[in-house]
Formats: sequence, structure tokens, C-alpha cells
Amino acid sequence: CRVIPEEHAAAFAVGYDDIPPSSEELPPEVTLTGVTMAATFHLRCEVNIQQCAMQLRNATYNPRCRNGSVLRIRLVDPTPLCAEFWPGGEACIKNCKANAEELRIIARRLARMIQKCGHPNAKFNAFRVYNLQAQARLGFPVRLEAVAKKWERHCMYEPEVTNCLQFFLAEPRCSLQIYGTGTVAVRGAAGMPEAQEALRKVYPLLREFSR
Repeated sequence: CRVIPEEHAAAFAVGYDDIPPSSEELPPEVTLTGVTMAATFHLRCEVNIQQCAMQLRNATYNPRCRNGSVLRIRLVDPTPLCAEFWPGGEACIKNCKANAEELRIIARRLARMIQKCGHPNAKFNAFRVYNLQAQARLGFPVRLEAVAKKWERHCMYEPEVTNCLQFFLAEPRCSLQIYGTGTVAVRGAAGMPEAQEALRKVYPLLREFSR
């Protein structure tokens, strides 16, 4: 779960978004790559974690761990991923290299696996993609200090702690990690269109401070 510092939470508030609108499109060479997604869904029933761990391959359950009430299932096909299930029926798929529709199919498959482990009432429900992560190269280095000074209400920049600048957007609701080399990582977007729009929105702001 991403924790947003209180002094920068205003950038996510509905009340304001002072970034000027722009109709400029991204250059064709600036594209998002390395896309991963995370999703949650619910089974609408209680889950016997220990019973499922005994019947499923690639499933682990360790009650001695700090999060001992969690069942973890690892899949390698169609893409490597780790899914977690809780006794209350909640489920989460961690960072997975798949698009939203493929992720939905994988989630349905996981729900069916739980259903076959003595949970006939398990139903696939409330699927939601909640964290898309991707990165792009701008093609030019960025003066992070200047960006942080002009857009301080949207930025968190602590060069003595990390070499990247956090830029928070209210619409679309996500954050961007910006590096001085010109690499930008989008975090927390609801989907690929939102991630593309976030990158398009900040591109002119960063180009102003290119070295």
C-alpha cells in the first residue's frame, strides 16, 4: 500500500489541479514498457486456507509467519505471478505482466481452483485492477531541483534520501517517479489509458526543465 505524505496529499484532492491543460501528444519514441498490474477480487465465501494448501500444487501456507493466515499460490502459465488468499474470501494478485483482460481470466482461473478445493460456494466477484506500473524514457535528462521548485505542491523530492522525484497527479490519480536521467515510472494508475494520459500530461512540464 502506497502511503502519501500528508503535506503532499493535496495533489490528490478533488479541490484543485493547477497543471495547465495541453493537447500535445507524446512523441512516438516515448512509450510505456515493462507494464505490470495488480488486482483484487472476492470469492464471496469463507476459505479454509489449510485445506486449500494441502490440495493445491504450488500453494504455500505457513501459520508461523507474521501473515500466517495467508494462502499463496504461484503460477507460471500463462505468466509468472503470485496470488494471495485470506480466510474471509479476499484475494490479491501481485504484480503481473498481463493486460487487464488477461488478468481477469487468470483471476477467474484462481477462483475456480479454490472452488474445486471443497468450496462450491466460491464465486468470482468484485474484480478490480488497482495498481498499474510502467516506465518510459523521455529522451532527455531532467533538472529535478527546478521541477520540484516550480511544482512543489505536486512534488516530493529528497535528494539526500533518493535519486528520484515523486510527482503526484489528481487526474488521473497516480504518481510518477522521475529520474534525472529522463526515466519516468508511473505507479498506481488504474489502467493503461490512465498511465498514458499521466505521462502525456507531465511531459511538457518536464521538457521545460530538460538539461
